[in-house]
Amino acid sequence: MGAICCCFQKHSDDYRILCTVDDNLSQRKLKDTYRSIIESRKLTIPHNLLQQSNYERNLNPYALVWCDTNINSTQENQHIQLELRHMFNFLQIFESADNCKRYLQNETNQEIILIVSGAIGQHLIPEIHIMTHLLIIYIFCKQKDGHEIWSKQYEKVKNIFTSANELVKQIYNDQQTQRKSHSTDLPMTFMQQTMTSIYSQVVSESSHQIFDSEFMWFQLLIEILLRMNLESIKIHFQELLSICRKQYGYNETNIKYITELETTYNANQAIWWYTRETFFQYILNCALRRQNIDLLVKFSFLIRDMNEQLKVKSNFNHSIVHLYRGQLMTIVEFDNLKMNIGKYVSMNSFLSTTKSRQVALLYAGTYNVDLTKVSILFEIEVDTQAEDRRPFRDITEQTTIESEEEVLFMLGSIFKIHNICRNEEEKVWIVKLTASGEEDNELRELFRSIKD
Repeated sequence: MGAICCCFQKHSDDYRILCTVDDNLSQRKLKDTYRSIIESRKLTIPHNLLQQSNYERNLNPYALVWCDTNINSTQENQHIQLELRHMFNFLQIFESADNCKRYLQNETNQEIILIVSGAIGQHLIPEIHIMTHLLIIYIFCKQKDGHEIWSKQYEKVKNIFTSANELVKQIYNDQQTQRKSHSTDLPMTFMQQTMTSIYSQVVSESSHQIFDSEFMWFQLLIEILLRMNLESIKIHFQELLSICRKQYGYNETNIKYITELETTYNANQAIWWYTRETFFQYILNCALRRQNIDLLVKFSFLIRDMNEQLKVKSNFNHSIVHLYRGQLMTIVEFDNLKMNIGKYVSMNSFLSTTKSRQVALLYAGTYNVDLTKVSILFEIEVDTQAEDRRPFRDITEQTTIESEEEVLFMLGSIFKIHNICRNEEEKVWIVKLTASGEEDNELRELFRSIKD
């Protein structure tokens, strides 16, 4: 197995770090690879790339937390717990407000949905309401009287419930909304145009330091995952099945998916498995958003097989094609895009696009009423003859919705942001991108240093 060599140069100094991919690559070794690069270059990297993963406790982007002194003392509450575990697959319960608060303070890397009794909530909510990762609060109690007045001042309180059925129904509906929101998330990192600016940005304290370092580390991570040997991949595949059984064992449908994956999966089905509406796609996308190295290593079988499938050439009618992607984006994410016009952006997930502009506009949410979100339409120009970029492919025949004319890009695909303008008639922001490759002037040396 070859080695990944990262060669960085600043002025007359030459820095070289050798990252070997051997037969026993493990999660710990992969993390150590990252650390060795950082320590040798005296660089910083975002904390989420190095922290211990919580995947054994929660594979989802958000967790359901329930705090009630009587949570285990009534048969009704125990029945509700079973229903909620079927829906969320992950439920954390507390009888103590202090333990619940401590958990919320520690679990800042995942979004929290909280159920709390009225008695505890009256004292706990004022202390935790400001937490940005706390999304929704449901108050569940026997009587609303006495709780309606004080709870009105806290906007995250969704409602007060006295009926278990109404509570579960509301949580289910809100979960579907949250799931749709996460399914359209598009994690991105940005890079300065020139190699000189990359190095000066990385070693400086500028606001772009995280963007540039993440850009390089994610491209390196992809190379490591693609170079893992088959024996290691088989081991990690079995580990993935094991942790999925632990977390999704409450749901018979999910158990069937796990068994099917274990007994029938082959490399030619990778794209099909990824595009199916199962929890596998959901947790892989979550791992990519969090850059959860431990979990991504477990998915190395699917990432490598999808990369090979995407290399199969599609029969496009023209050498230059135009593709589209519509989505809602937070104001903060959109501002980052505008700040990086003329620069490169790495899409740190598998990027789904379509040949149909009209289909993309439907996903852009042009009638969006959420003031915290912006309707975006990506217009992407792609040279189908170029050989120096991450693969992409028309997967129309491999998806369940052929009318969407889907074209899928490999994770880590890089694009240059050319322009952003407002289309008032369609009520959408147009972001013009061109697909970029390893031989682009500003990218050539970076990719050579990673792949040599």
